[in-house]
Amino acid sequence: MFPSHDPTLFLSGAFQSVIKIYGHYDLLVNNAGIGSTPDYEHLLRINLSAVIEGTLSAMSHMRKDKGGRGGLIVNIASTTGLAPAPFAPVYAASKHGVVGFSRSFGPAVEPLGVKVLCLCPSFANTEIHLGRLKYVEKWETIDRIMEVSEVASAFAKLVDEEVNGSVLGVYHDGAEYQFRRKARL
Repeated sequence: MFPSHDPTLFLSGAFQSVIKIYGHYDLLVNNAGIGSTPDYEHLLRINLSAVIEGTLSAMSHMRKDKGGRGGLIVNIASTTGLAPAPFAPVYAASKHGVVGFSRSFGPAVEPLGVKVLCLCPSFANTEIHLGRLKYVEKWETIDRIMEVSEVASAFAKLVDEEVNGSVLGVYHDGAEYQFRRKARL
């Protein structure tokens, strides 16, 4: 968990440590998240605000117009951010926010040499999903739980994506682009 539950403190320290050791960074993967909790503000701080903060912090170092080398930012959301989710409405709102932010921010920063993409995995064999699976099954049919290696394969596919702002959904039967704007000629 983030120190003092403040993602900003964690992010600034993490970025500074990477710069101190390596001098720069070219890739950021925003992959922090918590499931539903009665403290919806805490959930939004972790699931959405930390993604925005991380992206903006990375941009300040990656952007070519400010001396950076460019880079890639991959924001991890969820298929819950692509469709209604009555089993977790605040969680869904946070993941919809990550998808919308990534789709909007990617094209905006393209001229600065930075690509922003979004990966939306469905239910995978992780603690966050297995802990709430029984409740989710009341609302949604789940054919099978994916293995983490399937999500990693989809991540590799997404990283090769040429179109900034693209969103890749990862389902139990494969990966499919959900949003993909046309590349400029």
